[in-house]
Amino acid sequence: MLADIRACLALLSPQARWRWMALIPVTLAAAVAEAVGAGAAFGLITILGDPARAATLPVAAWIYPRLPRQDPAAVILVFTLLVMAFYVARNALLTAVAWTQEQALNVSVRQLSHRLLAAYLGAPYAFHFRRNSAGLIHRVTDAVHTVFRGVLGSLVSTASETLVVAGIVVILALTAPGITAIAVVVVGGLLLLPLTLSRHATARWGRAVQELDTDILQSLQQSLGSVKEVKVIGRESFFLSQFDDRVAQSARLRSRYVAVAASLRMGVETTFVCGLLAVSLLLTLRSGAAALPLLGLFAYAGFRVIPAANRVMLYVTQLRYSRAWIHDLRADLTALPPPAPVDGGTVAPIRFTRAIALERVSYTYEGEREPVLVDVSLTIAKGESLGVVGPSGAGKSTLIDVLLGLLPPTAGRITVDGRDIASALRSWQRHIGYVPQEPFILDDTVRRNVAFGLPDADIDDRRVLAALRVAQVADVVAALPRGLDTLLGERGTRLSGGQRQRIAIARALYYEPEVLVFDEATSALDTPTERELIAALDALRGVKTLIVIAHRLTTVRRCDRLAVLRDGRVAAVGPYEDLLDLLDGGAEMAPKPPDVRRVPGNP
Repeated sequence: MLADIRACLALLSPQARWRWMALIPVTLAAAVAEAVGAGAAFGLITILGDPARAATLPVAAWIYPRLPRQDPAAVILVFTLLVMAFYVARNALLTAVAWTQEQALNVSVRQLSHRLLAAYLGAPYAFHFRRNSAGLIHRVTDAVHTVFRGVLGSLVSTASETLVVAGIVVILALTAPGITAIAVVVVGGLLLLPLTLSRHATARWGRAVQELDTDILQSLQQSLGSVKEVKVIGRESFFLSQFDDRVAQSARLRSRYVAVAASLRMGVETTFVCGLLAVSLLLTLRSGAAALPLLGLFAYAGFRVIPAANRVMLYVTQLRYSRAWIHDLRADLTALPPPAPVDGGTVAPIRFTRAIALERVSYTYEGEREPVLVDVSLTIAKGESLGVVGPSGAGKSTLIDVLLGLLPPTAGRITVDGRDIASALRSWQRHIGYVPQEPFILDDTVRRNVAFGLPDADIDDRRVLAALRVAQVADVVAALPRGLDTLLGERGTRLSGGQRQRIAIARALYYEPEVLVFDEATSALDTPTERELIAALDALRGVKTLIVIAHRLTTVRRCDRLAVLRDGRVAAVGPYEDLLDLLDGGAEMAPKPPDVRRVPGNP
């Protein structure tokens, strides 16, 4: 358990650790107030039985001679009012303690959620090939809350309740040492036994529930994200069954956890009640009516200690249950520390005035033995338009990911005007406008989809409209109910496939990049729309550097040059007309091995 606590503390920032440290004196003050409350209750019961004994009790003996009247009624009234005032102040203190603890929890949750999301967003692009987004979302949201509320929150609450119980036990020991010692030994042993027996089961259930919760979120994402295909094929029952099965397994484990926690709580309550009755019996048999004040003290102690002990049992169980989350989050943060800025303040920005060069670039995905790209060498002059074609699996998309700086080459390098883009990656990416094959449309307005990632105050509507016109979608937007303020729905459900693609093209154009990269960006467009877009792109030829991946040759036939990829290698480079004998004219081109030396333009 100590290792779990250390791991959890390691997740905190120094500022958050100090905030949690500040809870120690506050919690101690609350425990002292609880112990004093037990003593005050005992003293008041004694005074109610014999007001004159106020002169012999601690604290009360100092107050008693200073009372203006010392008749029994006045003494009882004054001390009753004082005890009432004390309990009002005590409860105010406990409320402040609870508020302070909640603030520490909220700050820690916010900071760790931020660190995790920053780590995931800043992780190498290849990291996301190996991880499921449902698991990452679960960690940033539910897991963070579970860690801090189930571990640090439980730890602080356990310490607080333990101090409360200890303070009350001290008061009892000062009043009746023998009986208190026996009760502590017997009751303490009975409480530790079930905690010891259940420690492995709760940790195991916590790990299983964590994995199931991730699976449940993944099931929801997959079923709702593909709802169109689900309904057309009629597979609602499959996804619903998959979801039900995982929810049922999670519910069974949670039920076991709740049952164990409840049995521990009931065991605590039963143990304390039986112990309290046994103590009452012993005191009555030994002292008779004289034991009334002491019985009142033990009754108050039982009233306060029983729920405190119940909460301690619950907190310890929660801490064990949350163990899996702690180590998973720490593992992610250790493996993915928050990335430093890609371009430091002293790094000169990349200038693109002459050419982009891929110099013997190779790339192999992690865990794979065969490279996807092999010794790719290409030179793209500023203002040139290059079409990249080849059969599926030839490495076209990987080539683009490497060119965009998302995947670092495993061999070779990419230079811009002779400078390696790795030296100022973010600066290079600012030159690029990227249009993916399957664009992600925000469930937001047209304006915010085009000016992607900008706050409203920074959006220039003139640039938005200009980008929409070039992307051949301005008329579509103008016909929408609220124009630029029209909500497009999740994944752009209000638009057709071609319209969504053109919104993505407008997004790339908004930032006025020098290089435009189209990764199968016209694949969802109908022929007339593609023709219009090609006409728009023609207007950019010579003004922008264009890199176009396409299956349809109509998209790239007007490019200055084509690069044919096959099996991760450059099979040929040259103008469209010079490559007609190598291109099979279809969507999936499979050129025969050419004599690349005879192809004009090949570097």
